[in-house]
Amino acid sequence: MPSTSDRLDVGRRRFLRQTGLTLGGLSLIDSSVARVTAMLLRVDPTTDPQSPGQRYLDPAPVGIDARWAWEHQNGGGEGVGFVDIEQGWFLGFDAASDMYQHEDLPRRTDKLRVSAGVPRTIDSASCTQSRHHGTAVVGVVAGADNALGIVGAAPNVMSVEVASHINGSVPGNVANAIDKVLPFMTPGDVLLIEWQEATGSTPNVPAEVKESTFAAIGRAITQGMIVIEPAGNFNVNLDTINALNPSHSAFRDSGAIIVGACNQPDAMGNGRSRWVATAADFPDASTYPPFLPNCNPPGLPPIFPGSNFGARVDCYAWGAGIVSAGFGWTGGTTGTNSYTNRFGGTSGAAAIVAGAAVLIQGLHKFEKMRPLTPAEMRSALKANGTAAQLTDPSQNIGVMPDIRRVADALGMGASSTPSSPSNLRIIR
Repeated sequence: MPSTSDRLDVGRRRFLRQTGLTLGGLSLIDSSVARVTAMLLRVDPTTDPQSPGQRYLDPAPVGIDARWAWEHQNGGGEGVGFVDIEQGWFLGFDAASDMYQHEDLPRRTDKLRVSAGVPRTIDSASCTQSRHHGTAVVGVVAGADNALGIVGAAPNVMSVEVASHINGSVPGNVANAIDKVLPFMTPGDVLLIEWQEATGSTPNVPAEVKESTFAAIGRAITQGMIVIEPAGNFNVNLDTINALNPSHSAFRDSGAIIVGACNQPDAMGNGRSRWVATAADFPDASTYPPFLPNCNPPGLPPIFPGSNFGARVDCYAWGAGIVSAGFGWTGGTTGTNSYTNRFGGTSGAAAIVAGAAVLIQGLHKFEKMRPLTPAEMRSALKANGTAAQLTDPSQNIGVMPDIRRVADALGMGASSTPSSPSNLRIIR
């Protein structure tokens, strides 16, 4: 009868075949195959010049500790698919649009998946900054480890798919985007909804308040997908929305992970209060990069954006000062080679949490030979994170995921890095 170790090695070899992990097209065999492949695929942030500014990837209490995951087997997102639902990205979906490909994002020849029938329409009536928004989101999660600019939380993710919520010229059809992309997903993949809905006279709340979106999220959850959505940016107490208030009889749980946002913490992790924008977040039009459209109305808004909050909010991450691709605040001459240190809001926070979920899922699939279910993932993130520093404890924004703590709690051998194998054989 094979030992536990032998059974695990068989499982790891099967995982390797299923995820297509190879070294330069060589076939890899032997009991240490998966371990060696993972080590050779480890992320090296020292080659990415803007990586030091990505402090949201640092250890807790500053960030989610993606840098710890990168030092472990399959700690770069291997074996997990990621989907971003919004509109507009600097990505080349075909030869004709290669001119729009950002230098630091996945390509069609790499991890970008271009599935038939998935909508990618851009709303021509919306601000053309939308392409920078999608670019920043994908950069946070899956920016390439390629000696350019930034590196994503999970640069070794198996695939990246994007889908537009635009239906014709009408935005907000998240349900259609989910249903179009679901057939191409695998249980355990991470689906991020970067759209905020309105309910009654209240704008910018979680997308699931729309009936069709709630139902589509349910279909994704039933099929084993990890669904993440921003809490919204209007300083709303979500407990005032009955469907989002766990104490109300009309409450309904979609199964998605809802994400709030904190202010940018200092180097010691202090300052993790609920994010609320300041006047500095609305720069003068004369300071904008020349290729970045200024779509803000003149003057300051009557109400500054800020993270929504409430009992339904599961997790938080940075909502200000996020370094990623796009926008051009830290360099670039076009949208395709631009970078920023100003991305944020609950959109940015949700992208960071999505990156954490991809990394945790990759580690779990490799070590436990199965993906975490949506319920397991949400529970693990909520139970193993860094508490916010709230001036008003009633304004709950959840916890910031701590990947190292999650891995320890799930028994994933998190305390040590394996030694190099001595019996690798490579057969051409």
